Amino acid sequence: MERTLDEMVLVNDIDAILLKTKELCNFKMRGKFTGGMEADDVAQEAMIKVYRFMDMYDPARSKFGTFVDRVVSNVINSMIDRSNTKKNVMVTEAVSIVPTFEQGSVSEQQLLSLTSDEVGYFEVELTMLVDSLGLTTKEKEVFELRCAGYSFVEIAQLTGCSKARISQIWKNIREKYEKA
Repeated sequence: MERTLDEMVLVNDIDAILLKTKELCNFKMRGKFTGGMEADDVAQEAMIKVYRFMDMYDPARSKFGTFVDRVVSNVINSMIDRSNTKKNVMVTEAVSIVPTFEQGSVSEQQLLSLTSDEVGYFEVELTMLVDSLGLTTKEKEVFELRCAGYSFVEIAQLTGCSKARISQIWKNIREKYEKA
């Protein structure tokens, strides 16, 4: 039987608390966009905040689960607010270039039912877009990997760059797209 956060705090199981915090954060992040940040970045920030604020928890005021829920909600809201600052507004308002599907939302059979004309049209349109943007070789590589569904962390590992550098390259691609 799975323990609740309140039971975990009684036995001081920090690892389990942080794991539950990450799960809660990922659940709350579904469908939300924080300019250029991955859900893992937000979850990491939430885990850090929960760890820092554990000493401030007062059992007389609320259950620990409620406390963690509030901290996670505040972290998510502050990350969204930060992504909407003037500095980041261009990135957050950029139109998504490639449609994404939730894992499992489109069956393999549905993907196979696309005709070669439909797939070919999308590829030609995407190729024309990439060519018109004047992307560098590295930007094209990052763009193709991102369109293939890789996360920034995975792209960083594949290209040998840091995640921060990949985020910067993606920002440059979006800026070029905005100007086009």
